[in-house]
Amino acid sequence: AAAAAQPQPAAFWTSNDVAAYLHSVHVCGPCILRWLNTREAASYEQAVGTLKAFYGLDLTSTPDDFVCVACEGMLPLVLQKAEIDRIVAAVNTSGYEYTNFTLCITTPISALIRQHSLKLALAQRFPEPTSRNRKDFPSVKDGIKYILQAALKKRLKVPFVVDGPFKINLTYEHSETQNDHAFLEEIDPNAFRFRKGRESSVNLATVAGVLQRCPEHRFMRLGNCPPSAVKTSCPPPVIDCTRDSIFLAGRYLKFSRELSQTPWLIEGERISEDSVQELLTQLLQTHLGSEKVRFSSSGREDCDVRMLGSGRPFVAEFLGPRMAPESLLPEGLKRLQDTINQSTTQVAVRDLQLVQKEDTAKLAAGAESKSKSYSCLIWTAEDCSEERLRQATSATNLVLQQKTPIRVLHRRTLMTRKRTVHNMSFRIIKPHYFRLWLSTQAGTYVKEFIHGDCGRTTPNLSSLLGCDADILALFSRRSTQTALRASNSSPPSFISLTMSRPPRSSPLT
Repeated sequence: AAAAAQPQPAAFWTSNDVAAYLHSVHVCGPCILRWLNTREAASYEQAVGTLKAFYGLDLTSTPDDFVCVACEGMLPLVLQKAEIDRIVAAVNTSGYEYTNFTLCITTPISALIRQHSLKLALAQRFPEPTSRNRKDFPSVKDGIKYILQAALKKRLKVPFVVDGPFKINLTYEHSETQNDHAFLEEIDPNAFRFRKGRESSVNLATVAGVLQRCPEHRFMRLGNCPPSAVKTSCPPPVIDCTRDSIFLAGRYLKFSRELSQTPWLIEGERISEDSVQELLTQLLQTHLGSEKVRFSSSGREDCDVRMLGSGRPFVAEFLGPRMAPESLLPEGLKRLQDTINQSTTQVAVRDLQLVQKEDTAKLAAGAESKSKSYSCLIWTAEDCSEERLRQATSATNLVLQQKTPIRVLHRRTLMTRKRTVHNMSFRIIKPHYFRLWLSTQAGTYVKEFIHGDCGRTTPNLSSLLGCDADILALFSRRSTQTALRASNSSPPSFISLTMSRPPRSSPLT
């Protein structure tokens, strides 16, 4: 044993020597190939023959209870047909559609420590100038992927991709080696100090950081180098299939004055029976087989406000959908849009389309530069002449100081917001009543601009007219952004949905 520990000059050792040394410290055949930088699945599947033919290493006499000190039995396990069958069965019973697959492997933290230990042991036994700096030795996780990629491509009959939407998650845990990191706490106790908000102070990132900072001599003095023996193999992993969210975007119109945008609950009780979100997404959620929906839009209107004109841009995230996004062809989305519109008279959806996660940021982009158009029915305490109304509405880019309205003070921060009314126009209906059209900066409280909210919004239409005024009906018509105007191509892109008025050719415009 003492002789085996002596370093060999670089000029005198070969890959055969490396393979023999690894076998002597209880490393399995697949892991020996891994440390010899083998990446072909076929070589792992025929590990015994490969090592015999190319490295002169005979593993035929390996005892049945042999457990690898490097992979803790994980690589021999995935080479078994029964384990491949188990993974395939889990995929086929998951209910997910898929056109490709991605593997997400989680190995015990001990595998990382044992990888580092073997790397140092090899560097000591077979010194060479770059041996300590090499980071390209395939990890246990890499070895599992090499084997499973090839096996599952054949069995599932779809390609493997590095980062696809359908993921096969394998999580390995090994109770015997779960405290392998204990000696690292002596090396860097601060790294493992419990921090608020963390479930555990021991995680892969923490251990990797300590290993990177730890001097080699200290690791070899306090730890096991090469790794200590393992009595039991790591149990089969927990298998869980998941799919990335599907994001659908479009514009909605709201015709009801008794419909909130999202489910309206107070102390757990529903205030309204339906909501815009539910009317738009329930059918889609069922069609996609989604577990949950997250709905967001470019602003929101009050429950008693109609959303007309070109509609309000929205994005719905469907979590855990069983349907593959490749199945959502444009004509299919058009049929779903038509079905939603035929199912209710309270809302309508237009320009429904599939978007990517990164596109959703455009929904909030440029919020300060957006403008909103409204139509209001106004009552005034005095019978205002046309000249009086013209003077009151002639201002352009009128800057308001709006304190948080009383009606939303229970859920909004108390502060004063600066907002702009870009322009206004009017049409008298009869004495005391007129129609007001106005364009405002996004985020303007229009109702409060009309009646003043007990002086909390200044100036306001009441102060400009010199008499009390109130709003009887409010219509939100459209939002625009002058900084970026999308083309009138059909169908409109997500940018055009969020930043400009859709094409006039749409039947809902």
